[in-house]
Amino acid sequence: MAAQTPAETAMGVAQRSVDEAMDSVRGSMELMMERDARLHELQDKSSSLADTSNSFAQRARRLQWEYRWQYLRVRLFVCALAVWLALSYTFRHRLPIFFAVTGFVLSAAFLADHYVVRRLRSAEPDPQEAYAALHVQV
Repeated sequence: MAAQTPAETAMGVAQRSVDEAMDSVRGSMELMMERDARLHELQDKSSSLADTSNSFAQRARRLQWEYRWQYLRVRLFVCALAVWLALSYTFRHRLPIFFAVTGFVLSAAFLADHYVVRRLRSAEPDPQEAYAALHVQV
């Protein structure tokens, strides 16, 4: 080996220093890219969780409404039964007419209930369809 001049030695030291700095920068860039990928993954999971939470809240509201409606229907049925029994005693001499009117009123009440429930369910979007639509777009 030939003896190196001080300029060559300084140049080699500087080159090694630059190489070490470049390796450090490359390592930092790789770590930053990995961190960015993890942040994007976390953001996607957070968005998915928020969508699921919204879907759950909609379903909970719908289920609460359905239970309230069912509770109200049962109470109305019990009250209507009590009124019907009282009226059947009052009109015991004209039972055929009373039964005909009762059948008509019950049919109208059933159709009204069916219409109201159907109308309210169609006004509110189905949470499963909304959830599926969100995940198709992502």
